[in-house]
Amino acid sequence: MGADGTTVLWSGSVLACALLPWAILLTLHDVRSHRLPNPLVAGATLAVFGTAALCWLALPGDREVLAWSVGIGLAVGAAAVVLALLSPALLGMGDAKLLGPVAVVAVAAGPVALLGSMVVGLVVACCWAIAAALRAGTLRTRFPAGPAILVAPYGGLLVGALGVG
Repeated sequence: MGADGTTVLWSGSVLACALLPWAILLTLHDVRSHRLPNPLVAGATLAVFGTAALCWLALPGDREVLAWSVGIGLAVGAAAVVLALLSPALLGMGDAKLLGPVAVVAVAAGPVALLGSMVVGLVVACCWAIAAALRAGTLRTRFPAGPAILVAPYGGLLVGALGVG
């Protein structure tokens, strides 16, 4: 991607800071209602993509990383929305719309952090699913996926920071 590990981690950290207040609000709302309201998802999306644009203008050395991050985030978001339209039981539309900005943060943090984000997201989602199944007494239960999606880039940043050091 054209940047050393610390520069990549820096870009991801700045974008993660832009996402954080929205991630907290979305997580609380999703845990309570199993819904991710459009205004909050839009706020998170605008915060991440807007911050990426400002970083692109202010940090010429990070432009390649940021361009890749935004491009991959748009592709992931579009693919997730198509998947949610084709199979609503598999992925909720709020979760699908949230995957784009979360992917931007994870990709901007670098390859180690991106892999860490995927692993953290999967582990947290599995734990949520197991807890929901045990609580309901059946495997046919729904659980909020938003918290797992939203915690993933922060876990990835931690993995990336440990991997860079």
